[in-house]
Amino acid sequence: MKVERASIHSYWLMFVATVITVGIVTSSQLITDRIGLLLDRQASELLAADIVVLSNREFDGEYRQAALQYGLQVSNSVSLRTAIFIDDDPRLVELKAVDQNYPLRGRLERASEVTGERSTTTEIPAKGEVWVDTKLAQLVATRLDLGAANFDSSWLLTFEPDRGGAIFNLAPRVLMNLEDLAATGLVVPGSRVRYRLMFAGEPSAIADFKVWLTANLKAGEEVQDLENARPEMRRALERTRKFFALAIVLTLVIAMAAIAITARYTANREAPKIAMLRAFGISQSSLLRYYLRQLGSLWVAATIAGILLGWGTQFSLQWVLEGWFSKTLPNVYSLRPYFSAALVGLLALAGFSVPHLFNATATAPMQVLRTSVNRRSWIRGLWVSASAVVAVFVVLVLLMQSSLLAVATLALVLACAFILPLVLGWMIKFLLFSSQRRFWLRQYLLSRLQAVSRGAIYVMSGFSLVLIAILLIAVVKDELLGSWQEQLPEDIPNYFLINIRSDDIEAVGAFMQQHQIDASTPYALARARLSQINSVDVGSIDFVHPGAHHMTKHTFNITHAREVPDQNEIIAGKWLDPDSPRAQLSVEHGMADKLGLDIGDELTLSVGSKTLRAPVTSIRRVQWENFKPNFYLIANPELLADLPQTGLLSAFIGERNKADLKRLLQRFPSITLLDVTELMARVRNIVDKASVALQFFFLFALASALIVLLAAIQIGRHEREIESSLLRALSAHTNQLYRVHVLEFTLMGGLIGFFSASIATLAGWAISVYFFNIEFHFSAAVWAYGLLSSSLVLTIAGTLVSRKVYNVSPMKILRS
Repeated sequence: MKVERASIHSYWLMFVATVITVGIVTSSQLITDRIGLLLDRQASELLAADIVVLSNREFDGEYRQAALQYGLQVSNSVSLRTAIFIDDDPRLVELKAVDQNYPLRGRLERASEVTGERSTTTEIPAKGEVWVDTKLAQLVATRLDLGAANFDSSWLLTFEPDRGGAIFNLAPRVLMNLEDLAATGLVVPGSRVRYRLMFAGEPSAIADFKVWLTANLKAGEEVQDLENARPEMRRALERTRKFFALAIVLTLVIAMAAIAITARYTANREAPKIAMLRAFGISQSSLLRYYLRQLGSLWVAATIAGILLGWGTQFSLQWVLEGWFSKTLPNVYSLRPYFSAALVGLLALAGFSVPHLFNATATAPMQVLRTSVNRRSWIRGLWVSASAVVAVFVVLVLLMQSSLLAVATLALVLACAFILPLVLGWMIKFLLFSSQRRFWLRQYLLSRLQAVSRGAIYVMSGFSLVLIAILLIAVVKDELLGSWQEQLPEDIPNYFLINIRSDDIEAVGAFMQQHQIDASTPYALARARLSQINSVDVGSIDFVHPGAHHMTKHTFNITHAREVPDQNEIIAGKWLDPDSPRAQLSVEHGMADKLGLDIGDELTLSVGSKTLRAPVTSIRRVQWENFKPNFYLIANPELLADLPQTGLLSAFIGERNKADLKRLLQRFPSITLLDVTELMARVRNIVDKASVALQFFFLFALASALIVLLAAIQIGRHEREIESSLLRALSAHTNQLYRVHVLEFTLMGGLIGFFSASIATLAGWAISVYFFNIEFHFSAAVWAYGLLSSSLVLTIAGTLVSRKVYNVSPMKILRS
């Protein structure tokens, strides 16, 4: 029993490191899932639901009944265009009738007057009542005729969640109760009516229902969710999820580094005891079974403690994050985070500890008499390395959502694990060679770092890995947030001008330039649907990508352009030849990926009653988040020459240009002005909240780094006590030894900071460019923070360690 207690006592650092590892995974998985659900839910507010089915004909009860069986909420809305009269002048409006459940996500906002205070409401217009767009403010508190019925116009509708769903086709909105629609008599055979069936519920139920829905979708129906309905949100959310995965893994690498360091420390401390037991005739297999049971008990205890720690930590983090997000984080009922945490703890503990344990149990009995270092063969070293690599790889596969990112992260970890000790060793040897016969103190410090028995190289490598992870999280976080801020500047376009007559397009562009209004290039639009690919009907093609079905049902805005639009990048093929008589098409790369398109494929488009055919000559990457006119399909002018077209442009119209805007509308009365300020504010709000979530992982990484530092300090403490006692017994002055120890840690910090900043910068560039598709900016601050923080932290650590070392009596150490 005494032996067992002693063994358990020697494992306390490994136990703490394992608890931290399990706690990190538990808390990170729970908080990440909850933040992800919140971000998705807030992004879903832009649809007013989690998933929507669109149709030109009324739905039967099949989808509603199926949704109820999946435990989903259901809402129905009907939209159509109609004319109203304002002072005997006809005005086209978008009439939308909704039921009592609308909206399923988000809230409506209303006001009593244009300058009045907005209020959020869960209500919809009562029967006999309508709410009108702010562009129809003169109708508030009046009676409004809609078809055969008459309604009270009681509120201004200032915001509806799904207003931006068809961003180029919005007229002023009139919102009414669905029960009043029949009384208007506006829905008759032949009417152009758009039916929307909306669903919301738990993510797992939505995913299952979407699979069923896609398989049972009828002709003429279209499914929308966040991925295909709002391309301006897709990339921001994808980047957020990728960064969450990267931050979790890098934070986990820090904790696993602590397990690796403490496992080596524990094995070295147990080696003399094992040698003595071997000398008494206990076999290696018996010792191995004994220590495996010890590790198993440690894993069970650490898993329970780690899960409780992670589960408890999420509530304190929830309290902070809810204050930042101003919303309650959704609950996660899945057991997956807990099983993942337990499995990661087992993999980390086994992968890093078992090889050291195996080597320790192989300690020769002669070690009882010889206290020299037990030299391991290269085969045993390879066994330790291979086990660690397999453990890290399996953990990456479990936690990473991107296989490419997992491989890159593994490559980075391997580079640090294998290259850093070599590079640091070569650097110390070079400095030793250059300091010969010049500066004895520097040579003495370097020789201390080079000593194998002290393990300083491995401690430096482990702490370098920690610092690299922290700096890498900081680098990628800053690049990611900087990219988002660049894409959502304060002067981003806040108005779309649509329905510009084709004869007025050039004149409108000239007006914008004349009045110094920052506007995009005017684009001529036509509405097109994809009917064939390489003369094969899209309905008969078995597409691999699940999003292809949406593309085949979607109606696209197609335009022509002589030059590549702003923030569009050609990634394959050549840009359109504007003077060529041959029809050509440029396709957005997401559409090309989903439909499996390549350069040279011929697309057949239906534009009204006409059919157009053109080959794909280029594929573009589009920056959807910029709130500028963006298109899936762009043609050369020849393709659209004989088609009816309307114009579109976006502009930033500030307060100083409001008078110019009024003159523009008076000069070109056919233009419909679309204000996207509210939609843009919602997108910026979601990005800001995602940014707050990213800060959380950086703090978690810093907390984990303290565990590694503690483990690294403990590894060399016993050797320092022995060395200090011997030197003090030989009359060495305590102050001299104290300064040497502090300088040793400072030198370690400088070397660690230099290499960590170098590798973090290189890795940050690769991850930013190849995984997040954002431009990388070199930051000198990373080098400054890396050098200063590592030097300062290790100097302070060295000071604290040295004080404890010199409090130990030399006689006590020598007698032991």
